[in-house]
Amino acid sequence: MKPVGETFVLFKKIFGMIQFSGYKSFSSLYDRYAIIGFEKQLDFAERVENLDWNVDLKTGKITFGEQYTYQVQVLGSFSFESQTWLWSWANQAANIPAKLLEQAKEFRAYGKKYKIDELTKPNRELALNDVHSFGLVALGMFESDGYYVGNFGAGALLVTVKDRSLRKTFSLEEEHLRILSVYPQFISLFEIKAQKKVLQNYVTAKEYRIIENTETHLIARRGEKEIVGIFDEEGRLSQLKG
Repeated sequence: MKPVGETFVLFKKIFGMIQFSGYKSFSSLYDRYAIIGFEKQLDFAERVENLDWNVDLKTGKITFGEQYTYQVQVLGSFSFESQTWLWSWANQAANIPAKLLEQAKEFRAYGKKYKIDELTKPNRELALNDVHSFGLVALGMFESDGYYVGNFGAGALLVTVKDRSLRKTFSLEEEHLRILSVYPQFISLFEIKAQKKVLQNYVTAKEYRIIENTETHLIARRGEKEIVGIFDEEGRLSQLKG
């Protein structure tokens, strides 16, 4: 297994991640789930590095090289020419089987309930890097194990995969060190304004208990392990200790 830092570089190389333009109405979902998705995607990026891909919508499977085949959910597609995103549930021309639209429709239902336009409008202008935000959130929100943005020439297809073979088990010590590594990488790669909130969501998802939460400090504990985040007046991370 590659160290997390090396996998981070690989992640950037494969998925072309820089910074999202960000949408206010989507930010609460992003702040809650994206870092969990990012952690999973680091592992998935390592596995599919340099492998050719192919999606068969009839069988609902994506294949990477000759090594890996996974069931998929199709979230949508991005057009290079028009620079627009189209949700899969609105893409009637593609004849995507209903069983592959479940996550996209759950996104739409959530968007309707909480009035999030990004999740309910069939299509919209979008930067390609923003497409990854849907993938990251889907991994955390729907407990998928990886996503892939596949270039098919005229555009890119966004799918998520779910497979037990992609899930790893870590000791408390390993989980602790992973938080200390993954969180700084996440906030350095993406333009995150609510950095303390993201850390709070992340450690809570990892079953840490919040001990202290002030404007400048967040302390969380699990067993004998403790995470301390110190933030400046603008909410940016100054120091992370554990």
